[in-house]
Amino acid sequence: DALNLTAGIWGKLIDDYDAFCLTLVKLTKDQPLTQTLYWNHTDGHKVEACHTFVYAPMQGSDAFKYIDIFVRFVGLELLDYIKALESSYETRSKDCGALSFPKVWEEPGFYERVVGSVNDGILVNDPNGQILYMNENLAKLLGYSPGELLGKHLFDVMDEEGIQLTKKRLSERISGTEEVFDFRFVHRNGAHVWTRVSAKPLVDDDERHMGSLVSISDISARKKAEQDLQVLLNELEQRVQERTKLLTRANSELKKEVEERKSAEKRAILASRAKSQFLANMSHELRTPLNAIIGYSEILEEEMQSAGVDDFQQDIECIHSSAQHLLQLISSILDLSNIEAGRMELQSEEIYLDEFLSELRMMMEDMLQQSELLFIVEQQLDTMSFIADRGKLRQIIFNFLSNAVKFTLTGSICLRVRHDVDQAHIIFDVEDTGIGIHEDDIDALFSAFWQADGSATRRFEGAGLGLAIAQEYTRLMGGRISVKSKYGEGSTFSVAIPTWHTLDTT
Repeated sequence: DALNLTAGIWGKLIDDYDAFCLTLVKLTKDQPLTQTLYWNHTDGHKVEACHTFVYAPMQGSDAFKYIDIFVRFVGLELLDYIKALESSYETRSKDCGALSFPKVWEEPGFYERVVGSVNDGILVNDPNGQILYMNENLAKLLGYSPGELLGKHLFDVMDEEGIQLTKKRLSERISGTEEVFDFRFVHRNGAHVWTRVSAKPLVDDDERHMGSLVSISDISARKKAEQDLQVLLNELEQRVQERTKLLTRANSELKKEVEERKSAEKRAILASRAKSQFLANMSHELRTPLNAIIGYSEILEEEMQSAGVDDFQQDIECIHSSAQHLLQLISSILDLSNIEAGRMELQSEEIYLDEFLSELRMMMEDMLQQSELLFIVEQQLDTMSFIADRGKLRQIIFNFLSNAVKFTLTGSICLRVRHDVDQAHIIFDVEDTGIGIHEDDIDALFSAFWQADGSATRRFEGAGLGLAIAQEYTRLMGGRISVKSKYGEGSTFSVAIPTWHTLDTT
C-alpha cells in the first residue's frame, strides 16, 4: 500500500519504477541494498544515480515506518544532494509527529562517512588550486594518504603538460565553467594515472567563488585497453604492409612467368603484343582530356560562329572529329575488355521496329552528308516489336553500316529487315557495292585488331575492333552473324536475333 501511495510521485521521478519497487520489496532490516536507477530530469534527459536503501523499523516491531534512500548521482552533484537530503529529513520529521530518532548528519564525521562511501575520488580546491579536501579513494589512487596532500597544490600531482592545462581550467572555473574531461595525474611512484574528471565551481551562500568541487574516476583500464588496441592496430598495419610487399613481389614474379610462357607461342605473342599496345595507349585516363578537347572545340566553334569568324572553322572541325574518333576507339577497346572479363550484361527491352529503323535512318543521313551514295531501307515483314538489347543491337547494325560507307566509294547501301519464320529470328542485312573481301579473309574478319587488307588499314580509318565487338554482342543475345562477299563487287553482313517475344502492332 505504501508503494501504491507513492507511485504517483516516484513514477515521475524514477525512469524504471518497476525496478525501484522490486528493490524495496527485497529490502530487509539486516542488509541495506544498493541499486543503480535512472531519474527523469525536468528537461527530459535521464540522470544515472546509485541508490542505497536502508530499512528503518518501528521500535519493538518488524514493520517499517520509513526507508532511508541515499542517492549518489553519477557526476557527483554532492552538495545539492546533501542539501536535498537535509530538507527531506526535516519535512519527514514534521510529518511523523511524535517519532523520535537522531539526526544522523548532526553526528560527528557524518559528511566524511558519506563522502567516504562514494566509489569515486572527491577533491575540493581553492581558486588557486590549493587542495582543501581529498577523500581516501582519490588519495589511494595517487599513492598517498588523505592527510599528506592537504594544503598541497594540484600541480604537485601533475606533469608539465597537466599544469598548463589546469592553469587554464582554474581561470575558466571562476566564470562558472563546468567541465567533464580526461586527465592524466602523476602517481607518487612517477607513473601516469588516467582519470575521468567532472569539475564544477564551488560557491558560498553569497555566490562568491570559493574554488572547485571535483569528482575523479579511475579510467586507467580503459586507457590501457585503448593503448593495447592501438598497438594491435599498428601491428596489423605493419603486417598488411609486409603482406602487400609479398603480394607485389608475387604478382611481379607471376607476370614474368606468364610473359615467359606466352613467348613460347608466336601467335599468342603477336596477339598479346597488339592488345598490350592498344590497352597501353588507350585507357580510362584518356577519356578526361579527350572530353575536354571535344568540349572546348565545340565552344570555340560556337564563339567563332557568333563572332562571324570562319578562318579556323575547318581546323576546329578537324580537331572535334578527330577527338570523337579517338574517344570511340577507346570505348571500343574498353567494351572488348569488359566482354572478355565477363562483365558485359544485357539490358533487354521491347523494341518497336518502325521506331528503330527511323533511328538508324537518321544516323545514316548524318554519315552520308558528304557522300553521293544511295541509302535504301527495305522492310520485308509486318510492323512488329521484339525483345532485345536496343543499345547493343543498334551498335551492331551501325558498325555494319559505317563499314559499308567506309569501303563503298560509289553505288548504294541497303538495309534490309526480314523474318526467318522457321528459326524464329529477325534478320538485319546490310548490303553494299563496295570493294568486297577476299574469300580467304572472311574467317578472320571477327578477330580483334585485324583488318582484311593492310592497304585498307592505311587508306581507311579503323582498328579492327568493331566486328569483334559485334560478334560478341550477337553471341550474348543468342544470335548469329554471317557474311557474303565477292572481292571487287561488294559485301552483305547479316545479324539474326531470336524473336523471344514479338507483338504484331498492325
